[in-house]
This record gives sequence, structure tokens and C-alpha cells, in this order.
Amino acid sequence: MSGKGFTITFICFLFLLFILLSMNKSEAMQYYKIQVGEEEISYYVIENTTKKYIEDVIESKIENKQYVDRTFIEVEKDKLILQISKYDCTKENSERKIDCKPFYKLDKLPNMEGIDEKPSSLKILFNDKVLYDSVYKEDIREIIKEEGRYYFIVTYENTSTKKEKQTKLLFSIKVGV
Repeated sequence: MSGKGFTITFICFLFLLFILLSMNKSEAMQYYKIQVGEEEISYYVIENTTKKYIEDVIESKIENKQYVDRTFIEVEKDKLILQISKYDCTKENSERKIDCKPFYKLDKLPNMEGIDEKPSSLKILFNDKVLYDSVYKEDIREIIKEEGRYYFIVTYENTSTKKEKQTKLLFSIKVGV
């Protein structure tokens, strides 16, 4: 192979490598705030994004995970109202959106812009049984009848022509008298 052929092959290889790396570039993560009654609680967030460049041929999958640590609380049965808020993080003195992932670890929040979007579904588990698995609802007092620890999976699903994003928020609460 001549020097010119090698150079062209090497440049093509670098170009393909650049394309593959840019396809798997991290997706900007959003920030969530979960409250039960008036108390903010700990949760684990998993965001899975699938970008489709050419249908059934080229796609990339990106997964982001983070944890928010708050003081564990026990909630009284009559205060079982879920309030879940979704935010985009923005650069200070600007409306430009930035990735919220670093702010989960810092426990210091940037400027945030609220997103008016409700979760798609809610799943509630108690003693290895599924109590509820349907559309999201804020008032869960009619579902939770006993004292104990309950586990929740809240799901957001967004689909556009070239991108599918599914976000799961996992958390638990202890219900008392």
C-alpha cells in the first residue's frame, strides 16, 4: 500500500471513530424532586435513552444513573400525597441547558427551570406484592392501607421520531400510624 493510500485509510478510520464516539455522547440528565407530604425523600434515578440514526440499522443507547440522599422519613397515612417535579438545569445568568448529573453528587443545585410533565406510570409494591401498577396518581392514600415499608417505581416515557427516553425513579417510604 502506498503512503497516500495509507493516509486516506487512516483518515477514514479516524472519521468513523469520531462518528461512533459522538453517537454515544452522554445525554443531558434532568433533575427530579420527590416529596411525600411536605418531606423531600431519597431516590434513585435511571435514565435510558435510545437514539435511532437509521431505523433498525444504527442506534445508540445511553444510560445515566444517580442517587439523591435525603434523611429517611416515616410518613403518616393521611399525608400520602406524592409530588414529583422535573427540572432542566440551566447555566447561571443564561437559559442554556446543562447536564444535571454533576449536581446530584454535589448536593448543591444550579439554576433550574421547571418542566411541566407528569410521570406516565406508577407501581407500588408491599411485602413482595404489587398493590398498584397503572397510570401515575398523586393521592395514594386509598392504595396504602397498612403500616410498613412500601417501594415505588415512577416512570416517565418520552418518544420522538429519532429518540426514545425512559426514566425510572425508585424510592421507598415507611408508613406509620
